[in-house]
This record gives sequence, structure tokens and C-alpha cells, in this order.
Amino acid sequence: MSQSRLHSFVEANLNTFAGFGISWCLSYWVVPLWGLPQSPSVATKITLLFTAVSLVRNYLLRRLFNRFYFAWPARVRVSPSQIAQTGLGLTLLAALLGGA
Repeated sequence: MSQSRLHSFVEANLNTFAGFGISWCLSYWVVPLWGLPQSPSVATKITLLFTAVSLVRNYLLRRLFNRFYFAWPARVRVSPSQIAQTGLGLTLLAALLGGA
């Protein structure tokens, strides 16, 4: 079953806002490295800009994935439980980390 647009929107928002505080702290401490003033208002503006971009990116990627995933034949799809049962996830992780 396909994920609804509302579900995609809610998930993208929750995912993005979960990291908002961390992003704000990073902005506050990293901004002076580029010669900008260190202030809560500058950190807030930068964080809001990147948060808006992140929300749009998250939503669009989720919708794109959802469209193509459910367009694939069922025999091609791999569920997370199949990955866990076959150990494919660990194989991919090991390959990414250079161990395989």
C-alpha cells in the first residue's frame, strides 16, 4: 500500500524538526567561522532557511521513492524484514565500510 501524501508530509516534518535544536546549536557555534556575527537571531535565521530546504527535500524524495517503489513489480521489491532475514543489510553495510 502506498504512503499517503499527508503521511509523507507529517513524517518529513517530524524528521526535520527533530534535529532543529541540534542544527540551531551548530549554526550558533559554526557561523563565526565564516566571519558572521554570533547571535541567536543569526543562528535562528540560518537554521530556519536550512530547515525549510530540508522539509521540501525530504517530502519530494519520499514521494519520488514512493512512486517508483510501488511501480516496481512485487518480485523486485525488498522489504526491511527480508533484508534482516537474509543479512543483506549487514553485507551492504560492510561493503560501505570497506570490510567486504
